[in-house]
Amino acid sequence: MQAMKDGGMEQPIIEHESAKLSQIAEELEQAKSGFEREKASLNASAVEQQQQLQQLQLNVQLAQKDLELAASKLVTAKSKRELLEYDASVREVERRQRAAQLQQEYSRQQLSYAQSIRDRDYQLAQLNLSLSAIDDKLSLIPVVKAPRNGYIRRVKPWVGNNGKYTTTVIISSTPNKSASSASPK
Repeated sequence: MQAMKDGGMEQPIIEHESAKLSQIAEELEQAKSGFEREKASLNASAVEQQQQLQQLQLNVQLAQKDLELAASKLVTAKSKRELLEYDASVREVERRQRAAQLQQEYSRQQLSYAQSIRDRDYQLAQLNLSLSAIDDKLSLIPVVKAPRNGYIRRVKPWVGNNGKYTTTVIISSTPNKSASSASPK
């Protein structure tokens, strides 16, 4: 958008060059008419008339060169303005494309987040089902009561002999690591 504002600064240049072109064209017409007038009225002295004629021709040539220069500046100013407008439109298209890409990326991220929430909810539901199944299985296990109150420090694995299994539980009466008794089951 800044380029469009900068392009607005080219408009006064174009108007100035157009006004200058019109002014030079008027000067050219005046010079031509003055040339023709003087050419018709100069019959007195040949040398003086020739010099005046050459001066007027030179003035006409200078006015034509000024007109060509002004026309060239006008074309250049118009070209610069068109280039600025083109650059501004290209930047606007690029900005819109970036905005569309950002919107698409945002939508993808939202979809990904929603999918991760669904996956997490599914996993939580599966874990809750597993937890319920474990709770059901735990409720089927008979409760074993220890002969003494205390803190369980260690459980030695089952040892089997002739169909008879033994598990050793080490119990402590205090929360520290010292074992107070062992009880076979």
